[in-house]
Amino acid sequence: AFAMLSLTSRVDVEIYPVLSDGRLDTTRVQQFDIGSNAKAIAISKDDRYIYVGFWDERWPIVVLRRVEGSSGRYEDTGWRIPVGYWVWQMIVSPDGKYLVVNDHHILETFAIQDDGNLVATGYKFPFESVFGNGPMYFQFAYPPAPTEIERQWQVYE
Repeated sequence: AFAMLSLTSRVDVEIYPVLSDGRLDTTRVQQFDIGSNAKAIAISKDDRYIYVGFWDERWPIVVLRRVEGSSGRYEDTGWRIPVGYWVWQMIVSPDGKYLVVNDHHILETFAIQDDGNLVATGYKFPFESVFGNGPMYFQFAYPPAPTEIERQWQVYE
């Protein structure tokens, strides 16, 4: 499945099935109206869960789940994971075990449970004290330590 945030319409998330030739199936679009100010989206490595974060500190992370036995249909689990800050970016770790959330100052990590729910593991990356103010994006590196990086990027283990 391919999920996208819809920033220009009333619907927050649109999910398109991916056809065998790689094209998007625009005839079977699923739409979720789950709040306002949806800003970030991440998909679990097995495509079973979609996580949606909001750019509004009143809103949590919303968890959508693929319906078992369906042909790529998703449902809202009703789970709302409170964060208390504006979610700017979310990314699933390469091993699929963690969701990392960036709010421009720190990265918070959540352990992804077998049922797709999230359990906060804490603030593992103190960006504000290590890198200065307002880091914008986070990315896992392959290999873990790049040999050269541009000035605006910094490496953190």
